[in-house]
Amino acid sequence: MLFENQIITEISIPGFLLLDFNSQVRKEDRLGSGGAGSVFSGVLLDDALISQHETDKIALKHVSKSNILSDNENKEVFLQEVSLMWFVSLIINFFLNI
Repeated sequence: MLFENQIITEISIPGFLLLDFNSQVRKEDRLGSGGAGSVFSGVLLDDALISQHETDKIALKHVSKSNILSDNENKEVFLQEVSLMWFVSLIINFFLNI
């Protein structure tokens, strides 16, 4: 089940990848928080991914599970956050490449 833990974690880097926390990334300082969770700076630890994306710097977003919402509603919040991060990443990459 998607919401077994209290924290749902999603990571986005150019091209949107889901990464393994134990071997591919390291969470660092908290950058901010809002209604859906917190954002942290992070570092890629996987040399192949660093080479592919030409950076080791990433942002990690922890989307907190709400005890008030149902599992389906929590899933919808999570999917909205993924969609927003994907959309912002597309826009940033578009303008960086024109």
